[in-house]
Amino acid sequence: MTWRDDSSPSQSCFKDGHSYRDGFKFVNAQGCTEWQCRHGTITYNSCPAPPHGCFKDGRTYPNHYQPAPDAAGCVEWQCENGKIRYNPCPAHKDGCWRNGYFYHDGFTKYTTDGRHCAIWQCSNGHIEYLGACPEKRQCRYRGRQYADGYKHYENGCATWMCSDGTIRWLGNCPSRRAQCEHNGALYSIGTRIEHFKHCATAECTKQNDGSAKFTCVLY
Repeated sequence: MTWRDDSSPSQSCFKDGHSYRDGFKFVNAQGCTEWQCRHGTITYNSCPAPPHGCFKDGRTYPNHYQPAPDAAGCVEWQCENGKIRYNPCPAHKDGCWRNGYFYHDGFTKYTTDGRHCAIWQCSNGHIEYLGACPEKRQCRYRGRQYADGYKHYENGCATWMCSDGTIRWLGNCPSRRAQCEHNGALYSIGTRIEHFKHCATAECTKQNDGSAKFTCVLY
């Protein structure tokens, strides 16, 4: 299945406990548009049933299949005669349940069946589908968002990059000899300088963690 948003946002639709933007289309695995949101109204099309159950999120489920109930005891969807039927489960105050996982309010994620991609968000207890994924997706890493193609450098060496929504590691950078820094200049291990902070003489020494810093040898 895939999701598309072919028009500018105007009036969204509410269906089976989820909110969909105007222009949103639900296209099944056979390429047939089962329904779409048009100016606040859901319009349905006649699609032939798949030969073996229902196709959802990259998997095929047998007829009459339904997932385990959520924490509130509500079965979110079930497979009926080749189509996924969603049940209007009550909204959760602090987040959303989806495919057995709980997401906090405001959580945004890409989902794909291996061929198509959609972006959705947890909004006020409901899953809201926002349309198709952008061609070049951003990456989220350690709480920060990075643009596609971004490269992260450490000590002048690129360690990883953002590639279409995925962090790709570029390998280990070569080790660098420990050095001490003072007034913009670098000093090798064993170098002594005078009048360093409160020291009459300080020496660049290697620390247990592999770094280097000046330590007083004469006060």
